[in-house]
Amino acid sequence: GQGLIAMESLRRAEAGESLTSVTKAAEHVRDRIRLLASVDTLFYLWKGGRVPRLAHAGASLLRIKPTFELYEGEIVTVARPRTTKRALSKLVELMADRVAGLKVHANVMHAASEEAATELHERVLREFDCAETYVSEFSPVMGAHIGPGLLGVAFWSEQPDR
Repeated sequence: GQGLIAMESLRRAEAGESLTSVTKAAEHVRDRIRLLASVDTLFYLWKGGRVPRLAHAGASLLRIKPTFELYEGEIVTVARPRTTKRALSKLVELMADRVAGLKVHANVMHAASEEAATELHERVLREFDCAETYVSEFSPVMGAHIGPGLLGVAFWSEQPDR
């Protein structure tokens, strides 16, 4: 999400806008950024002490792919699909709810899940009016704490009057 803020700021600066205008644009995007993500397993979160053993065991037994949202500093579980394919569809569905048909700027991210990231990126391109899209890897810190199989999309939507 921070990369999307930086890209918008860069666009504004290259267009010759004032520092005040660039700062306001960065704040505007910061306030609109959302991150939706799904984890393949809770094993690494359990090993790191971030989720209880019972949660890991239950999710593993039921093959649940917890899906969460990070918005305004709060992480909330938004779905519990039971397959990777359903988790991917849920990410797209939730994104559609959040952008409400507006032009979107998106970054699909993954941790050792390039194939799923490519599929998610193709769906984002197909189903949304995209101003820009990227595919990248989650940071090593995220990968170390959450493990392989993390798939997400950070995005912000433009307001209708822009």
